[in-house]
Amino acid sequence: MQYQLKRMRPAILLALAALPLQAAAEDTKAEQTETLPEVQVSGQQDRSLNYQVETTTTGSKTDTPARDVPASIVVVPKAVLEDQGAMGMNEAMRNVSGVSQNYAGGYGFADNFNIRGLNMRWLRDGNVDGSTQNGYYRTMTDVERIEVLKGPGSALYGSSQPGGSVNVVTKLPTDKTVAEFEVGVGSYDTQRVGLDLGGAVNGVATRLNVGYEKSDDFRGLGREITEILPSLRFNLTDTQTLTLDYDYRDIKLTPDNYGIVFGADRKLVTASGRNARYYSPMDYANQEINRLATIHEWKPSDAFSLKTSLVYDHRDIDMLRNAGSNVANASGVITGRTIRSQQDDADYLDFTSEATWKFKTGSVSHTLLAGVEWQDTDIDTVRVGYNLSNIANASNPVVPETSLNGLTAVASQGFNRHVEATTKSVYAQDQVELTEQVKLRGGLRHDNVDFSDEGSQGTTAFRRIADEQGLNSSQFGAVYQPIPQLSLYAGIARGAFINIATESTALSPEPEKSFSKEVGAKAMLLDGRLDLNVALFRAKRDHYYVTLTPGVSTPDGKDKTSGIEVDAVGSLTREVKLLASYSHINPKSISDALSSNTTLGVGNTSIYGNMPTGVAKDNARVWLTWEPSMLHGFGAGIGATYKGKSYADALNLLEVPSYTVYDAAVYWRQKTYEIAVNFKNLTDKTYYTVPTFIGALPGDPRSVMATVRFDFN
Repeated sequence: MQYQLKRMRPAILLALAALPLQAAAEDTKAEQTETLPEVQVSGQQDRSLNYQVETTTTGSKTDTPARDVPASIVVVPKAVLEDQGAMGMNEAMRNVSGVSQNYAGGYGFADNFNIRGLNMRWLRDGNVDGSTQNGYYRTMTDVERIEVLKGPGSALYGSSQPGGSVNVVTKLPTDKTVAEFEVGVGSYDTQRVGLDLGGAVNGVATRLNVGYEKSDDFRGLGREITEILPSLRFNLTDTQTLTLDYDYRDIKLTPDNYGIVFGADRKLVTASGRNARYYSPMDYANQEINRLATIHEWKPSDAFSLKTSLVYDHRDIDMLRNAGSNVANASGVITGRTIRSQQDDADYLDFTSEATWKFKTGSVSHTLLAGVEWQDTDIDTVRVGYNLSNIANASNPVVPETSLNGLTAVASQGFNRHVEATTKSVYAQDQVELTEQVKLRGGLRHDNVDFSDEGSQGTTAFRRIADEQGLNSSQFGAVYQPIPQLSLYAGIARGAFINIATESTALSPEPEKSFSKEVGAKAMLLDGRLDLNVALFRAKRDHYYVTLTPGVSTPDGKDKTSGIEVDAVGSLTREVKLLASYSHINPKSISDALSSNTTLGVGNTSIYGNMPTGVAKDNARVWLTWEPSMLHGFGAGIGATYKGKSYADALNLLEVPSYTVYDAAVYWRQKTYEIAVNFKNLTDKTYYTVPTFIGALPGDPRSVMATVRFDFN
């Protein structure tokens, strides 16, 4: 019986989301004699209306409505983020079906996720936002909405990861006066201050977002983040604008690569509780990011526009973090512990120029996008590695080291390298409207990637890896709309990707390749108040490096995944809003790669058929808010998040259990101020959010965050 209940949890969560549908139907029936006012929805709508966003740019790079794009696109608007009290991407992305937090590449100090069981990439306002590996922690300081494009985005955005792209859309410069201030305090001495100012100054549209966030956080994993984010828009002529956007971020976090460790019985060692610490007490990750974007837009007519952007992004990262280790052995001893010091000095430069032309050939309408792009990546990276003493008792951990003093660097664990890449690209996309019901899309892109990786690696004083690759990507799809409220679509996408990052000891000269296909439906229900998206997909990733025999890496890695995703967002009634998502995916390795775990007595074994680390087959999220009109400003929200079991290792020996957690909010909104209180993990459940490398990171205990927002407009 208990097993059946666990298997039924995703369905139970969706059923909870569906309960208000009956109330919505009854509400509609009771008001048959009343005509509801029509609501026009756009990406810049006031947050008090609803959770819907009609037009996105991530899926097409044009102003095409999402229902006309033959791909799965999910949008999380600012209204949802504020109602839920989201402070970081981990809280924001749980609203999107098929997305799982991925520790690899983030290592406890940066955001990283899997989409449909595959790797993803970051965009910021449609431009590439640096490397996914060794990235950074993203706050909600200037976020207007988050757009998630599922599947390879290479045909639009170039050499990119196969799972999809996450585009963080920021608050734009504005002629309208904006003056908002917020302050928040919460559990673990969490403090949050934000400022949002904007308006016309001598004919120039402006925006300034400032954020400061500090928290001791659970298990001592504190953070301190300062952000200063100004932007300006100059109206050069009636048809031309120039936007300048500058981002400054100073980020200090404590990373944890271990979490709660596994023992010889292949279960998490919980004797010391979820507060146990196995990471080195001197671990840190400090980053400084300076990013300047210039965007020139020329629109001489409604039929033609030209957009040219230049983005320069400089990042300094200095970190000391744990790396390898073994699970606890039969005696409870944790062996093989290491720590590494690393500094990256990275420069990213991106120039893009693209034209959009709307025209007709007979009765057929076209929206043609054509562009060129030039990217340059230049990174100096230095790593020094050290071996650490054992932790004698995993059930009562005492971490022996307090500093690097007395430790001797291990030459084989370090490197001193210069990584460089230049990518030149040309691409085109045509969106064709054959009739009002039938729409097609096709896109092609060619990337020429010239890259090198040179310097010392381990005990090798100098080596050089260099190559030049030509990568081709494509996407094709069709949309059929039998009625205006329903879009049926099918699409395929091919992508190619060379990972220009410093985490691996050497760049791979061979590109990864991916192929994705999906069919789906996008429907508007309840007189347009509720958007429902359903997608069936199948994807494959291959040609990435794996170890088939000990010490030998070859490009024979292969994964495939398939599944179904459901996303619903909008208003059930005038007083009730809903966001719900569910995904069932079946990711698995189809590679003959070998892996082993000597501590558990498992020798080299094929990982064929196993699930990738950190990915659960079933995930669900439900969030409901109620704003009764009779109470004039009062509102409340309640949500539930379910994640199925996942694994911390490629052999699927170390299982992280499934969980369901609940959160809630109450708020009071008036014209000039808002008071909100958000509660996380209402039942104080002990659960584990994401696998690390020898364990899993425990989720926060019950916590509370109170926020006051002032609007001085």
